[in-house]
Formats: sequence, structure tokens, C-alpha cells
Amino acid sequence: MEDYMPTPRAHLLDHAHLQSSLQELSASATNLNTLSDQLSKQVAEVESAVNKMGIGLSASVNTESWSDELGEEYDTWRLCYAKHQSKWGFTIEHLSGHVAHEDSHRSETWAFRKHLASIGSKPSPKFLNS
Repeated sequence: MEDYMPTPRAHLLDHAHLQSSLQELSASATNLNTLSDQLSKQVAEVESAVNKMGIGLSASVNTESWSDELGEEYDTWRLCYAKHQSKWGFTIEHLSGHVAHEDSHRSETWAFRKHLASIGSKPSPKFLNS
């Protein structure tokens, strides 16, 4: 007697559920865009006020950080106030690498407000996904 293994079958698409899900997604996307615009305006106001002070000092806060048990490999997200592309403002910085391998060090920096506009296309630290 041979063992019988049924052929897997694809689940049929429930068009009503799909339509409902797409409507929810559309509403969520609209809400996300509205909130992103509001946050961007608020950040611009604070950034403008700080820039008017002409402080000219960089500052950063680690918002998410990870390292292996030996502390050799690391991955860090930071919110910064710094000069980026010849302009002072808030930035998001991502640092990663291995302390023993100079060629593994990676650093990426984005202007905070520009990053808000591209949240869907770049990884975001947890503090932006809350």
C-alpha cells in the first residue's frame, strides 16, 4: 500500500475580504500621510527656532542600539542635531559594523524631515514606527 499525500491547494481569494482590506489600507495610508505632514511641520518649527539661535554645536541621542555579547558588532540609530549637506538641522543617523574590522563600519545620515517623506522606502528606527 502506497502512502497518499494530498496535493496542496491554493486558498480561493475572498474578494469581499480583499476589498475591505484595501479600503482599510487606503484609510490608513491617508492617515499616515496626514500625521507625517503634521510632524514634519512641527519639526520644521523647532528646527527653525534652534537654527535662529546660531548655536553651531552637534548633539545626538541614541534611540535604538544593539551589540553582540562581546561588544564587537554594533548597530545604532541616533537622532541628531548636526550640520548635514551644508545645513544645520535634525538628522537621523544609522551606524553599524564590527570594531575589529575597519572596512565593516557603515554610517548613513538623512535629514529628518526628508526621511519622514520616504518612510516607506527606508528602514526606520522603532521610535519612528510608534
